[in-house]
Amino acid sequence: MSASGLALNHRSRSIFSRRQRAWLAK
Repeated sequence: MSASGLALNHRSRSIFSRRQRAWLAK
C-alpha cells in the first residue's frame, strides 16, 4: 500500500468502517 493510500484509508476509515459494517451486516 502506498503512503497516500494509507493516509486516505486512515481518514476514511471511520466513515468506511461504518459503511462497511452496514454493508457486511446486509
